[in-house]
Amino acid sequence: MESNWIPVADRLPEAEKEVLITAVRKYEDGERQYIVTTAMHEPGNISEYDSRWRWEDIESDEWDEENDCPIIPEGWWECKHYNQDDAWDNPVDNEVIAWMPKPEPYHPKEPVEQEQEQPWKQSMMNTFLGGR
Repeated sequence: MESNWIPVADRLPEAEKEVLITAVRKYEDGERQYIVTTAMHEPGNISEYDSRWRWEDIESDEWDEENDCPIIPEGWWECKHYNQDDAWDNPVDNEVIAWMPKPEPYHPKEPVEQEQEQPWKQSMMNTFLGGR
């Protein structure tokens, strides 16, 4: 099977483009865990104002005076789609070794139809609502 992984030593993805990454978590006992997740790379020269993502309380040593907001620090940032506050500012604190473009999402051939009214459901509603 052909691998589409691109080592970060070869090149980085387009800034702020969501991709799949492989990161390595290293433990004190020498064990390694390889993690695949979605993330984006920030080059360190995009302000919070100019970013296509929403940032919350980002800590940065650099400031965009014109727009009165921080410059997003260089690094990898995990893209979480179901976290409670929809914040995107979750730094990847393990070494990222490779990345690849995300595949296109699955789309069913036929649209998923809404559930049709069940006869038992109508009967219960009639009983509950007194036959209205």
